Amino acid sequence: DSSRCLSAVYQLLSDGHLPSDHPEHPDMVTGTEEGAVGTLSTLGWKFSDPYITAYPGIPSPAITTKTDDFAGMLDYIWCTSGLKVSGHLELPGGACAAGGAGFTSIPSGSFPSDHIPVGVQLAMPTES
Repeated sequence: DSSRCLSAVYQLLSDGHLPSDHPEHPDMVTGTEEGAVGTLSTLGWKFSDPYITAYPGIPSPAITTKTDDFAGMLDYIWCTSGLKVSGHLELPGGACAAGGAGFTSIPSGSFPSDHIPVGVQLAMPTES
């Protein structure tokens, strides 16, 4: 849903850019500073190689935690485009539905943690 505001960290990692008007942009930093992630200025944060979610091509979890008053995605696995996802943990039923519909609050008897486990197997590229 493009109308919702993504967290600053999520947007920076997935897009490679955090606009200066993002509500979580660190406004207290002014001017231009060169750092590991690029230029932090009125243009926002930028870096040249955005990360990709490790659940490409399959339904990403809509939630990784759910309580009586909150359901959301708190756990992510990011990797660079040079890695290949060769396997992943199967997500429990309801974790991919909007708002975790049909998934009960956790922890529970079925899920003793307050987070749904996410995991992937990554393959390194082979040199030819």
